[in-house]
Amino acid sequence: MSAFKNQKFSALGEIPIILPPPGSGYKDEDKPSDADMGKDDPNTRSYINVNANQIPSRFHDRVLKLEEAMNLMQSWLDTHAGIQVKHRKADGTLPSDSSPESGLKRSDYRNKVVDTILTEDCAWVMHNNEVYSENHIDTTKTEFHLSMISDMLVGLLDGITGISKTIEDVFSGLANLIVENKNQVQSRTVWSLFHVFLYDETTDDVRTYFRIINYSITAEMVEYVSNKTTHQEVKMGFDFHLTDLSLNENQWDRVKDDVQKFIDDTAANQVDHPIDGEISV
Repeated sequence: MSAFKNQKFSALGEIPIILPPPGSGYKDEDKPSDADMGKDDPNTRSYINVNANQIPSRFHDRVLKLEEAMNLMQSWLDTHAGIQVKHRKADGTLPSDSSPESGLKRSDYRNKVVDTILTEDCAWVMHNNEVYSENHIDTTKTEFHLSMISDMLVGLLDGITGISKTIEDVFSGLANLIVENKNQVQSRTVWSLFHVFLYDETTDDVRTYFRIINYSITAEMVEYVSNKTTHQEVKMGFDFHLTDLSLNENQWDRVKDDVQKFIDDTAANQVDHPIDGEISV
């Protein structure tokens, strides 16, 4: 898996991730600043809770519990990313200046940290599948985001017919970021964690799945987004790394109090809260 991981974050080179031993507590000197957490850096990472409109209403409390787990896990991941950025700035392997290029590099590194922890160092997450998916988008401008999300969630949610405004806003925010940083953003990574709730008729229960989508911003994307007012159609390659994970709820129940304590002790600000989105199929 390491070769696959390195391919995903090749633009970063060999900047290390040095995680504390499992079970070690929080140290006061580890507390990340708002800048370490990414307050002033371009944000290329998103966490999205997805409800597919097919879950019976009697599972409302069950879905809320699963969303709570996602929210807590995401805060824990972001906090670790901030701590790692703090250490890498201190040892000189990450820049500390405020230039757009340096901000994007730190954002890339935060993406690498959360990806590494979630896929390799997270005892309550089971690794199911990892592939490199090659796709080509050929659609109208109005269907562009729908086409992207359909490619991203293929196999989990097929036949997608619509997405909520909250998910549209994620794509719009990324488009604005590309326009504002078009001379520095190419080859930088976009990292998204989709937390998908699905109703299983066989077990009469709601199951939760994680899907990580990671891709590099290409020259095609920069050109289209920067000049989208002149385009009525979108034709471009859309290749990404896809990782499927699932939650071991028994293991999570055993560690969630420790995760909460770590977050409370760190008291890091600037955590990006998950977006609640809705997808129609």
